[in-house]
Amino acid sequence: MKVENVIGWRLDLLRNCAEWQSSQVVVAKAEFIELITKTELFVIPVSVYLYLDRQTSKKYYEHWLEESGLSLNELISCSIIELEHADFGSEKEYLRQWYKSCSQFISAQTKHLNTTQDENPAWFTQHQQTQYDSILPIYF
Repeated sequence: MKVENVIGWRLDLLRNCAEWQSSQVVVAKAEFIELITKTELFVIPVSVYLYLDRQTSKKYYEHWLEESGLSLNELISCSIIELEHADFGSEKEYLRQWYKSCSQFISAQTKHLNTTQDENPAWFTQHQQTQYDSILPIYF
């Protein structure tokens, strides 16, 4: 497919606070507010799909929405991907399984899309916090 046929992008972002170190909370908040603003202003033709665990959603994302006075629009969706944390021997194993579950869910959601392995746009790197984050071009 040719880049000129791209009409937008699908951004899949996986966020789990169990992985965040101190300053990553601030980075995640700034990114979230920026994505809402970009989609409202149509700065970038992108649909954003956030995949969160319940704790990250409740403790951070819902709080940030309330605090900022912003709301999600039709171009941003949040999905809770939940695993029973007690079923894993370590935090590392829990995160590994959580990312795997998210990746399987995304694969099922995107299998019908007409995509290729084109180069990602330069702005994508500012949103790629994990190796599991992805961007797919949407073609007409």
